[in-house]
Amino acid sequence: MAAFHYNFAIICRVPNALKNRSVGSEHYAEGIDVEKAKQEYATIREVLKNCDINIIELVEDESYPDCCFVDDTAVVIGNTALIARPGHSSRQGE
Repeated sequence: MAAFHYNFAIICRVPNALKNRSVGSEHYAEGIDVEKAKQEYATIREVLKNCDINIIELVEDESYPDCCFVDDTAVVIGNTALIARPGHSSRQGE
């Protein structure tokens, strides 16, 4: 038996700005492959749809290239959500 039962999944679409403006994109000579990231996003969305959970899909925001990484902005247990303050300055407006 699983330790937790998940009711919701929060996901965010991949912005085009991820290519050249995201944290760490400077390590990729031609930028991050956004089309591949979008394909991977579509795959994970389909997998989640088959898991019998509610999906909360956020719209991407080109002003925040790393907005698709929702796993490092909040932790939710039960009815309590802890919203983190992202450390990198490029994420603090999210």
